[in-house]
Amino acid sequence: MLTSILVFVTLATPSTLLLLLQTTRSVIFAMSSISRFFFLLSFFFGH
Repeated sequence: MLTSILVFVTLATPSTLLLLLQTTRSVIFAMSSISRFFFLLSFFFGH
């Protein structure tokens, strides 16, 4: 029972970390795109 749990954790951890990394990267990319978009908007409407 314990060995199967250990095997499951060992197999699941890399994919979970990879998924977390991809999610974090996409969130950071979306936030930077949104902030850039708002910067362009304020730049256009400011002039």
